[in-house]
Amino acid sequence: MRLIAKLVGSVFALLLFVVLLQGVASETGEVVVLTSVDQATSAPTTTGLWVVDHDGAMWLRGDAASG
Repeated sequence: MRLIAKLVGSVFALLLFVVLLQGVASETGEVVVLTSVDQATSAPTTTGLWVVDHDGAMWLRGDAASG
């Protein structure tokens, strides 16, 4: 029983490590921060854009919550 609990704990820790590593890697790559002005409130708004170069073309992926 203890062996199964250790195995499940180890798998969970490994998965958590991979997720954290992915989060760090995605924020330290080619990230551009776009600052714009909200038309409704005139407050500055920032959006993180991830830049990817594929087959000679640049692709952007933005924050889904940015609108």
